Amino acid sequence: MFFFTPLFYALLAVAGLSNALPQFNFPPNMRKYHGSATFYNGDPGMGTCGKMSTGTELVVAVSSEFFNAHGAGDDPTKNPLCGKVLTIHSMNTGMETKATVVGDCPDCGGLYDVKVSLAAMVQLDKSSIPQGHTNVYWFENGSPKGFIPRAEDFATNS
Repeated sequence: MFFFTPLFYALLAVAGLSNALPQFNFPPNMRKYHGSATFYNGDPGMGTCGKMSTGTELVVAVSSEFFNAHGAGDDPTKNPLCGKVLTIHSMNTGMETKATVVGDCPDCGGLYDVKVSLAAMVQLDKSSIPQGHTNVYWFENGSPKGFIPRAEDFATNS
């Protein structure tokens, strides 16, 4: 009985804390990635996928290592990741955004690190902008090629 009581209270404490943590509702059987998100200082410009984008569009670049692992030979514009929409969740705020893959990020340090537009970072965690990064989970949505959402497409009336 002595062992049961401390264990019981420990389980109650953990159960109570779990409600205070951000809850991420990932689709079942979806591969999730964990990394750091940095953002473009200004417009992303021409991405490896061959499209121009601005800081007001919801766009993302995945690490070069991740991008190249999904490669399509010598032409990076034919990479199957190009045009895919990722759902990205901030571990700091619990907020999420959707952003279209426009290329690779040579300066992303980790395999699952991403670089997002300023519009995407504002939606994820605007308090992290002075630090330049936030911790994220993300997954692929498999959206149509060429679709690039804009920040105003997801604006809410507060």
